[in-house]
Amino acid sequence: MTTPSTTAPQALETYYFVGSSASISGPGYHYALTRFGQAVELTEPQAELHAAAGARLVPAAAFQAVPFTPEELEQNSDLLAHDVTAEEDFMFKRPAAFEAADAFRTKALNATVTSTTKD
Repeated sequence: MTTPSTTAPQALETYYFVGSSASISGPGYHYALTRFGQAVELTEPQAELHAAAGARLVPAAAFQAVPFTPEELEQNSDLLAHDVTAEEDFMFKRPAAFEAADAFRTKALNATVTSTTKD
């Protein structure tokens, strides 16, 4: 007789992509990330896994703390064109999004190291 799992499924959370392009996937999901500010729904462990592997993801609260307007995100969805086409206001805000992605990646790497050393 098998015992049912008592572990509740992980809740999906919103993360924002701030890189140039990436493809992330796992059981039941696949995202082609091609736009700066693109939103994706992942569990925290999934997001940490992909951030640790190099995807530039930012948790929703940290991304929303950067005062990008919807118009700025729409006009500047191509990261590779930022240096040529982006307005000064957007370029002033952009480093905060990169810093948030770096902070989340550091957290993800620490979580990965911690989980592998517990065994």
